[in-house]
Amino acid sequence: MTDLDEHQKWLLENGTFIFDWDGTLFDSMDTKKANFVAIVSNYLKKLDIISDKKILNDIYVSLSGNPRSEIIEKMLTQFGLNIDSSIYETLDSALFNLNKSNLEKCILFPDTLRLLDRLTEHKRKVCISSSVPQSELDYFFQLVVPSEYKHTFDAVLGGAEQFKKGEPHFSFILSNSKIKRPQFLFIGDDCSDVEIGRESGISSILIDRSEKNLCRTPVPTIRSLDLICALK
Repeated sequence: MTDLDEHQKWLLENGTFIFDWDGTLFDSMDTKKANFVAIVSNYLKKLDIISDKKILNDIYVSLSGNPRSEIIEKMLTQFGLNIDSSIYETLDSALFNLNKSNLEKCILFPDTLRLLDRLTEHKRKVCISSSVPQSELDYFFQLVVPSEYKHTFDAVLGGAEQFKKGEPHFSFILSNSKIKRPQFLFIGDDCSDVEIGRESGISSILIDRSEKNLCRTPVPTIRSLDLICALK
């Protein structure tokens, strides 16, 4: 653990948890990044535009955790293209289909399963707040979360234009809970996740299994979900 304050240390044991999905609970980031780059580069190729996959890769890394529409828009504008709803829908559909094919090989992280086991044993509830479109999040949640753990989740919230990761999701979770904002802890795998929490007054920490924290400023960080709810 690094840069955690006393309240965050208390929350690791006693808080109510909201998790990001990809890269936090679901070991999918490398595959998703490759899929994004493939879909956009193939689209550009059809327009006879020579793309640089390194540029596309760097854009994905810099915007990972943001809404899909923002990532695709940034990738296309980098090559002088504007994006409208029909283009986005085409690329979004193609990406969902490619994800369904490739992400089926991905699994929950081992420490995710150990955490869910602890939470289930002690009847603790958690939520997911993700930028992944709702239908896609539902698909993979049903696919990879073992049935004995599904009831542990109070809410599985995906991204939409007006209802997205961050305050819109947090407000919804709070409105359906008797728990107060200071008792929640948001855990994500991107620096932007920590910032999203800060902007909403929700304590937030980074899960950095690779120990390659690229955040520009120090952020509270843990290396494993085994540190969460390690009930004695």
